[in-house]
Amino acid sequence: MSFGSCCSTGLMGIYVSTSAASWLCFVVLLHLMIHTAKGSSTTTTTTAAPASSSTEKEEPKSSTTTSSPTLSTTSSSGSATTEAPALGVDCANKNESWCSTAISGAVECKDDTCQCQSGYFQSNATTCTSVLELVPVDMNISDVTVTSFNVSWLHNDSVKDLDLTHSVIAKSTESGVENEVMCNVTSSTTASCSELLPGNNYKVTITATYNSTVSGIAELEESTYPDMPGALNDTLSNFTAPDVTLVWTGSSGKVDNYLVKVTQSDGSVQNENTPDNRTMIVIRSLEAGKVYDVTIIASSHSKASLERIATFTTVSDVPGPPTNVTVEEVTNNSIKISWRETDKPNGVIRAHRVCVKYRFYIDDSYNNYTCEDTSANASEYKISSLTAERKGITLNNMRIFSDFIGTFYWFDVSTVNDVSISSNASVNQRTNESVPAKVSDLDAKSYDSSVMVTWNRPSQPNGNITTYRVYWMDIAGQGNCTVYLTSPKSSEMNNSCDHNITEPSNITVNQKNLNYTIINLEPHTEYVIRVQAYTAVGAGAITSINQRTSIAVPEPVTNVVAETLNATAVNVTWVIPSVNPGPVNYTVTTNNAVDNTASSQSCSVEDYLMSSCEVSGLEEYWMYNFNVVASTEAGTSSPAVSNNVTTDEAEPGPVLNVSYVLYNTKTGCDATKANVSWREPGLYDRNSLIISYVLWSVQSPQKEHVVSKPDRYSEDNRLFEEDIMDLKPQFDYTWEISARTSGEKTGQSSSLSFTTGVCAPPDWTDSNLESVKEKRSTTTTLTIVLPSSFFKKTQQGEIQEKGLIVLPRESQHFENTQAIKYEKISGWKNAKASKFKEDYKINIARAVEEEFTIGKETVCSGFCNGPLPEQFSFKVAAYACTKRTGTLLCTISSPLGPFATQATPPPPPRGSSQTTTIIILSIILFLSICVACFIFLWYKEVIDP
Repeated sequence: MSFGSCCSTGLMGIYVSTSAASWLCFVVLLHLMIHTAKGSSTTTTTTAAPASSSTEKEEPKSSTTTSSPTLSTTSSSGSATTEAPALGVDCANKNESWCSTAISGAVECKDDTCQCQSGYFQSNATTCTSVLELVPVDMNISDVTVTSFNVSWLHNDSVKDLDLTHSVIAKSTESGVENEVMCNVTSSTTASCSELLPGNNYKVTITATYNSTVSGIAELEESTYPDMPGALNDTLSNFTAPDVTLVWTGSSGKVDNYLVKVTQSDGSVQNENTPDNRTMIVIRSLEAGKVYDVTIIASSHSKASLERIATFTTVSDVPGPPTNVTVEEVTNNSIKISWRETDKPNGVIRAHRVCVKYRFYIDDSYNNYTCEDTSANASEYKISSLTAERKGITLNNMRIFSDFIGTFYWFDVSTVNDVSISSNASVNQRTNESVPAKVSDLDAKSYDSSVMVTWNRPSQPNGNITTYRVYWMDIAGQGNCTVYLTSPKSSEMNNSCDHNITEPSNITVNQKNLNYTIINLEPHTEYVIRVQAYTAVGAGAITSINQRTSIAVPEPVTNVVAETLNATAVNVTWVIPSVNPGPVNYTVTTNNAVDNTASSQSCSVEDYLMSSCEVSGLEEYWMYNFNVVASTEAGTSSPAVSNNVTTDEAEPGPVLNVSYVLYNTKTGCDATKANVSWREPGLYDRNSLIISYVLWSVQSPQKEHVVSKPDRYSEDNRLFEEDIMDLKPQFDYTWEISARTSGEKTGQSSSLSFTTGVCAPPDWTDSNLESVKEKRSTTTTLTIVLPSSFFKKTQQGEIQEKGLIVLPRESQHFENTQAIKYEKISGWKNAKASKFKEDYKINIARAVEEEFTIGKETVCSGFCNGPLPEQFSFKVAAYACTKRTGTLLCTISSPLGPFATQATPPPPPRGSSQTTTIIILSIILFLSICVACFIFLWYKEVIDP
């Protein structure tokens, strides 16, 4: 079948026939069209690319870009490239050995890419090198010290030219602490390790890393030298022969054990090893008083430290004390003693030591005075450069000179050899008495009228203290008194004073901690107090102290009087206390006499002689009384109370809470008055007795509201109110309200502004209504008398609307209009439609002039005045309206009337329409004949018109 015939046949088959041949032709046509389109594209591609082998026709797979170089070959025609094996090159669809044809080392095709096998790394584009090649070789440690060593190594030839990074770590877990040191890498094959612990064994780890991804690690061990032992500890060591214990400071770091060598003066040597790292050893069979050399060496990991060399001397025996220690001579300032040398020196005697102690009282402890050593071979020895208390000491046969008179001395004499001192040989003696020194610790404690004096016995009594004299006077030399405290009581020492004194009690000899209380003194007065001690020889030096008696609690003031100065101030006076207690402060505090509470106002004055004070800041016209107290540091007197006093009145403050109420309710609306209310000033703002309140305005006459029960102290702010009358509607008012006092003072005013409202007009009076009467009527109208003033009552606002309400006799409001809803009343048309059986209203727009005709308007709309029906019986009610905010306020009068329109005259009898026509025609005919006869007769001059 040809293409055309197929087309025609196919198309015919589509539109004409449904035979199988027709459909087959259509399918062949469609296939040829699609094949022609594809064939055109394929032909174009084939033309652009020359024929190639099957391998060249393969489309390469997409590959990931790598840093490895890609080897390729170019054909002689230059139309294609072929990649050679290299690391990172795509090896998909290649045989297993393709990658190894150009790459050395262990390589494989993995994930379609030439890669080094596990355990190998890429050292260049065509080489896989074993990771083991990175492990350093020929490692060595040198220059070992106590805290450092150097490390060196080499690399295999296969990696030595690579850019490697190195880390060297020395780690030790000895000495009980993990010590890890990062060594300083100084080159690609050396490192220096410092700050190591002495005597410790270190594992050294060398790591060589290539390209931050693969590493080779090598390890070796080395130990540092132990540190040199420290010095001998003379405190802990025991050099007592024959068995000497040596203790030294251990080496830092780790030590396995110590070797100790002791060399005697004859050259013999003892070698001893400690069993471990302990720093103590016992060397036996040594002699007392000998000098020995000792060498100590530390050992760790078979390494020996530097030697510690020291010297020690064994201890000699204790010598015996001197004998026959004797007092040879005593005065009031010297003592001489003597002794013999010991017969048991137990070593080389270096000196004799004399130690002197003293005490002033038998109940005291001894005080160390001096210790002196003589030369070993001297029979006498004199100490020079003595202090004031030590005049001289001579040994053997010792003489001591001292200013400590009457003092107890204790002498200890001992033998001193080369290493020790003997026990003491002792003797004691007291020097002769003299007058005592000053008493010690003199002090005084003051009270307001007494002073307690305390003291202690002299620190240097120079004998036994048996008596004390206490005497005093004031700073002006007045009131000289003396008392004696004795043991036993002596009649030779008499007390003397101008006033009563406390009888002193007896004391004991050399008594400690004494006191005496001086009484009957003036408060806050300075006194001079002196104390003097006595021995059997006589009176000692005087000790003085100045002491002021304490400030006393003052007596209360008397005769307190309060006097008003003005509205806010009161002067308070009083009589001062009879005794001056010292610096005094008078304080006046205020009491609220109204409610018996304290007020904050006060005043104070300083000076004993002050007798008045002004209290200010008080409330106006308020009743107060005042407390007066006198105060000192010692305390406060009881209060004295004044009389009650009231401050002067002052101008009252403003009234509070001013407000108004307009009478504009539906049931009681009145625009001519307003109710004004206020509260009296606050309790503390009234300032007076308020008897009335004044209300005034420029628009109205003044009003006064009289307070029926004035009360200055009412706690409640009472409410007052006043009705203001005769106001104008819709008028702006401003009123001022102020309080007025009994003293005719007018207070501050408070303002109130308001605008009066609008109310419904006032209702008509009976006389107004009685003046409304009927004047005349027709069948459709009715005229009533209506005075011109009827709709002019504007007391509650301007009349906005006025008129009449027509009330048919059938209306429910015919007799009473109170229930009328003004807004529901309809107009004339609605009333007419209801045959005038419902109420309707007539608006009167113009002024009324004495009368008004109902039903006058023949053309009517709205609330108009349309005609009335005849014989219509009705009443009327007048209405007038004001307007407030768009709302009418209306007043409706009571019903007026009744009224009624006239009846229509009776009509002629009624017949049929034919009869009516005959009658009319007859009349016309009759009239025509009459006219014709008249004209005829006139023409004939029968008649003369």
